[in-house]
Amino acid sequence: WHLEPMVLLIEGSFLLLIAIYAFLNGVFGIINGGREIELGLVIIYAAVFTVVEFAYFFYVRYRNRTLKSSLIQFDNISWMVDAMLSVGLLISFLAALLLKSQGYGEWAVYVDPLILILLALSMLAPAFKILRPALREVLGIAPDHLDDKVREVMDAAQARHGFDDYVSYVQKHGRARFIEIHVVLPADYPVDNVATLDGLREEISTGLGTADAARWLTISFTGDRKWIA
Repeated sequence: WHLEPMVLLIEGSFLLLIAIYAFLNGVFGIINGGREIELGLVIIYAAVFTVVEFAYFFYVRYRNRTLKSSLIQFDNISWMVDAMLSVGLLISFLAALLLKSQGYGEWAVYVDPLILILLALSMLAPAFKILRPALREVLGIAPDHLDDKVREVMDAAQARHGFDDYVSYVQKHGRARFIEIHVVLPADYPVDNVATLDGLREEISTGLGTADAARWLTISFTGDRKWIA
């Protein structure tokens, strides 16, 4: 779990570098007078890989509805990018073939670098879609929705039970969610036994959603505010 965001950060960085390289390659291709495309069986190759890669992308996305793995979810974006590259190849080959057949062969050499530039620009969004959450997790920045959920549950519990105050800390690493809550009880709060505090913990835990192996929840109680400072 701790390694998942690091793996995604590396993958997203490589994807971003590939996009930058492809963009520069396309620009220099145009500056240098275009690029000849060898037509023929390569069109069949591009078509086959377009179908295979898109099929695999949708298959993995379907399977991950059950697994709910962020690592698989974001890794699957790379398959979508691969499929987009295959589509780009197929379009450039077909466009060049059409231009040559219509007597515009001098323009066909610019098709490949132009398609490459467009694909590079389209790859930026998927790259940042991987990089942004991965970087937040590596830095230990919790997702806003998770932090908001904890505060919502605790504000309701504070109003219901008359807690003096509380503080909460939330982090997310891969699938693992770490939630730490410290509650300040009033001096006259009726605590007959440990079961009373366990009941409060159970109530807060239920409010946060179904517990699973990926959620690490710590709830402590104190009567001295200095312990949450």
